Amino acid sequence: MLTTTVDGLWVLQAVTGVEQTCPELGLRPLLPRLDTAERALRHPVAAELMAVGALDQAGNADPMVREWRLMR
Repeated sequence: MLTTTVDGLWVLQAVTGVEQTCPELGLRPLLPRLDTAERALRHPVAAELMAVGALDQAGNADPMVREWRLMR
């Protein structure tokens, strides 16, 4: 199980390229032109996501995390 913050969700959203999340979360849509994976990986929470294995050292989402993000 992964517990994260709104910032963590944003990083995962940017890295996986998921532009919209379920409306119940109340998060804004991803703006691909601004919210790039490179920018997201510079956010401090990206290091935390790497430490728990949600992201690998190259900044790719774990396959299970990617699948979970795509299903939401």
